[in-house]
Amino acid sequence: MASTQAPPTYLDRLLADLDLIEADFLAILADSQIRNVDPNRRSSGIVHFGAAKWGWVPSGPELEARRMELLGRVRDWEPLVRLLFPHPTPEVTKRLDGSLALLQRWLERPRDKTIPATIDKAIDKVKATATTLRRLGELLPDDVWAVRVAVDTNVLLDDPDVAIYTPLLGKRYMVHLLPVVLRELDDHKLAGRNLDVREAAKKADRRLKGLRTNGNVLRGVRVAGDVYAVFEHIEPRGDGLPNWLDLDGPDLGLGRAPQSILGARMDGRLFQPTLLPSGGGSVGGVAPGCLVLVWAAGCWRPGVSKERISLWSRAADS
Repeated sequence: MASTQAPPTYLDRLLADLDLIEADFLAILADSQIRNVDPNRRSSGIVHFGAAKWGWVPSGPELEARRMELLGRVRDWEPLVRLLFPHPTPEVTKRLDGSLALLQRWLERPRDKTIPATIDKAIDKVKATATTLRRLGELLPDDVWAVRVAVDTNVLLDDPDVAIYTPLLGKRYMVHLLPVVLRELDDHKLAGRNLDVREAAKKADRRLKGLRTNGNVLRGVRVAGDVYAVFEHIEPRGDGLPNWLDLDGPDLGLGRAPQSILGARMDGRLFQPTLLPSGGGSVGGVAPGCLVLVWAAGCWRPGVSKERISLWSRAADS
């Protein structure tokens, strides 16, 4: 029997990554040194206003390599955490910008007036910065749906009944039908590679259009039991998205649906799924090799669910 245990949430995974970033940062600081660089420490008759008093002692090759590796991880982590706050208040923006800038600046190590006099004080500052970032998660609201689902085009071609996943996901979930998937169905109706594909696309199209009789599909309609579906109509756009979520860029090899879901910002909502392959056998009517794109909550104004969002991990789900 398939497990219905909720996967780690998006926030859980980000916080786990932050724990690792903090631990590695503290290790780098423990191997670093700070020196006095105040140009006013000697009596030269010239006063330098606004000059930094403390600076980093240059790193050796091994420490330099560790700094670069961690800097890359911090830069990769930044856009993911910013996706949690599509509409930040000035206070949230200040906390995000200040914390992330400090982490990157202390790894880059230019001349900087924020460097303290001792390594112990630097360690305390990094710990406080990580705590600030963690506490931002407390601002995120809960979601009314414990489980949200998106289905790939191939899954709908196999079986357009989106209520068949209850053995895998539980009796209550919301299905999101994405614009990119609906467009691909239309393409398959007319230009499918063979008659079977074209007929399957027409069948799926009829099934989905039939949901319109149950209410407003843009707001959400009942499919069967406690399974509901909503037709999404806005693709992800925005300069704040990581480039690997750009639908105008290259296909990631999994099709456009994963990219669309991962970056979706729809009426203030944000989705971050876990991709669950059906494995070697049929699960809940899903053909082998197809993907059921499942995530455990959405983002509703003013933020994202802090308890149930799952992140797609190419390493974990491949």
